Amino acid sequence: MKRIALIILLLLFGGLVFTIYRGVSGVFPEHYQWNQRLTLVIDTPDGELLATSVTQGSANYTRVAIATSDHWGYGLYGEAIVADLGGGRYLFALLPNKQLAEAIFRDLMGDGDRRDLYQRLPHQAGMGARRLTPEDYPLLVTFGDVSDPASVVQVDPADLAATFGAGFALREITLEVTDDAVTEGVVEGVLGWLSEHPEPGLCPSTGRTSNIPFCRKVHHGDIIRRAN
Repeated sequence: MKRIALIILLLLFGGLVFTIYRGVSGVFPEHYQWNQRLTLVIDTPDGELLATSVTQGSANYTRVAIATSDHWGYGLYGEAIVADLGGGRYLFALLPNKQLAEAIFRDLMGDGDRRDLYQRLPHQAGMGARRLTPEDYPLLVTFGDVSDPASVVQVDPADLAATFGAGFALREITLEVTDDAVTEGVVEGVLGWLSEHPEPGLCPSTGRTSNIPFCRKVHHGDIIRRAN
């Protein structure tokens, strides 16, 4: 009996040490991953146009100290949405915020535990799309000449007609969880100048610290981002 009791005590002690080590070091983080489809619904003179892209989102949770603080890290991989408006004109919705899904599916958080949300999120595939508010819209851009990265300009989501002409309007942007594969190759098919490695911006530096041109504010990683 003494031997059995000793074995039980050793197992309990080992479990306690493991729990403490896990809590302090964060050596066993929790990883969550899902695919999400962002869709632009655009009114055009020729009717409704849908443009989509599937990206892969991820969230990593680590308890970095016992009952004192948590650490969350986020990832988002894929490429921008490309909407072909005809006549050589394209509207791009750049990659959204890495925490967009958290903002749109916040009701899955339950009693405020973020882990509840991310445990439930991958199971939302097929549950329908949710509409974004303008505050959550990704940055919209176009290029005066798709062969010239420096010709990039910002597009007002509330006034597509100002850039593309009468009859063009953004009706809505939606987000949904999906089992579909991550979109690949669409952006490269339009922007052939994209390199394999990120650049600091889409145009050379002017040396100015003020009045920075817009093309310096858009980066390779805003358009396409692949998982390592």
